[in-house]
Amino acid sequence: MLGPDLIPFVKSIGYLGILISIILENGVILFFFMPSDSLLFVTGFLASQGYLDLWLVILICFVGSIIGYCVGYWLGEKAGPAIRAGKAGKHMDAEMLDQAKEFYNKYGSWALVIARFFPIRGFVSLLAGASEMSYRTFMVYNVIGGAIWSVSLTLLGYYCGEFLAPEDLDKFFIVIFIGFLLTLGAMLTFLHIRKAKIDKAKKAAAAVSPRSSAE
Repeated sequence: MLGPDLIPFVKSIGYLGILISIILENGVILFFFMPSDSLLFVTGFLASQGYLDLWLVILICFVGSIIGYCVGYWLGEKAGPAIRAGKAGKHMDAEMLDQAKEFYNKYGSWALVIARFFPIRGFVSLLAGASEMSYRTFMVYNVIGGAIWSVSLTLLGYYCGEFLAPEDLDKFFIVIFIGFLLTLGAMLTFLHIRKAKIDKAKKAAAAVSPRSSAE
């Protein structure tokens, strides 16, 4: 649901509805009824048309994304034993959960930032809580990711609204989102290479350490 279909919906729910939608989609993993990426883009578009205030929308989306991730983290803490034992798949989308686990294991804390642009974002915050990541570390990456995600997509919709008609949103959003994915792909590759180098250095240091002790 995007473009002309989503526009009247966002108009009808107003600021409070936008906030609740963002919280639910980011933190309560049972709510995948509407991708937040599309919602942010359209709220920015409506701000350019004078229906919403741009900076208030950005603030609402940012706050909603932070609260949503905190809810996910809290749920992860409570459901941690079941998730670690692999039993959570009975109550969740098992495939999405597996993807989130792989994503989180590969990119660590940065997964909280990068996953904002993927449907697995709610699962990643859940896994952060389940893995007992320190709340302080979690909040640092939560704020970084929430700021990048809310500002970039809302401003993108805002500036597109200056030269796009509502009926063109679907086509344009697909092109833009592909560009986002390519950019994120480059980021993921960089982080993967960086993590591999760090792991290699740690293994080398661990291998040298016993020898040094023996000498």
